[in-house]
Amino acid sequence: MVEDNKISSGSRTIKLVVVGVALFVLWFFILQQISSAIALRNVAFWILPTVLVIVFLPVAALAAVVFGPRVFFVFTLGLSLGYFVFFPFNIFAVLAVALLFFGFWRTYHRTQFELHNNVKFAPYQIVSRVSRAIVMVLLLVIAFNVYAAIANDLATDETAFYERLAGLVTKGVLPFVERQLTDFNSAESLDQFIIEGLVRTVPEFEDLPPEEREAQIAQSRQRILRQFNIDASGVEPLSEVTERAIEGKLKELIQPFSAVLPLVYGLAIFSLLRILGFFVELLARIWGIFLFWLLRKTQFLKVTTTQILAEHVEI
Repeated sequence: MVEDNKISSGSRTIKLVVVGVALFVLWFFILQQISSAIALRNVAFWILPTVLVIVFLPVAALAAVVFGPRVFFVFTLGLSLGYFVFFPFNIFAVLAVALLFFGFWRTYHRTQFELHNNVKFAPYQIVSRVSRAIVMVLLLVIAFNVYAAIANDLATDETAFYERLAGLVTKGVLPFVERQLTDFNSAESLDQFIIEGLVRTVPEFEDLPPEEREAQIAQSRQRILRQFNIDASGVEPLSEVTERAIEGKLKELIQPFSAVLPLVYGLAIFSLLRILGFFVELLARIWGIFLFWLLRKTQFLKVTTTQILAEHVEI
């Protein structure tokens, strides 16, 4: 009997270690990937951290189920302070760590509430509560870092910030323009685009002397450049000309409000991610149900039935 108890205790310890290691490894990968995604300013780099968060949430729910309060408190402290490994120390970092600590600790108490107040073990409810709390905290942390990154960009190199923003907008606009304007080819040069337009609208253009053709091309080029208030020699592809035009328009519209731009940017990112967070939570719940089912099937988890005492009022 004593030997069986030792084996059972050793098996339980190994399982707890596995859960703890999985929790830490996933979390540190998430922080590293979020840090990279914010620095690289590219939507494609958010795919991997999103997938990691979906995988992580049910594991966090599992940890909140199997760990005691003291152990989970240590985990909460470690996971929260792990933020400093990948992000700079500033006022936003202090706020982020405080939010993470609150989020993880609240996760534990919400999970324990579910365990002690439900007659049947309900992994869907537990994963839902954990996902809702952690996703909200993560979105706030990301919004803080986006605010800090944009503020730093504007302070160090405002021109580079507008160039990057114009590049992102151009990538979204060009496919739409090419579909709407069949004669628009973003790869051809500005002068080639002008020549094709003159050939269509001025029948005698090709019969003109070379000097007159060059004069008409230069005149059309200058008219376009003045209209968009940009500089170009004519050999630049239309994609680059479009990007310069968009950059100029963005400066015209946004620069007067540059003082509040980081805040607006952070709020916009938070609002967008909040919408996407709904799908992250949904996928995490589905993955969580499967994970808990698999753990029960493999005897990693056991759900037992116990009797509880409750107060009953009689006359």
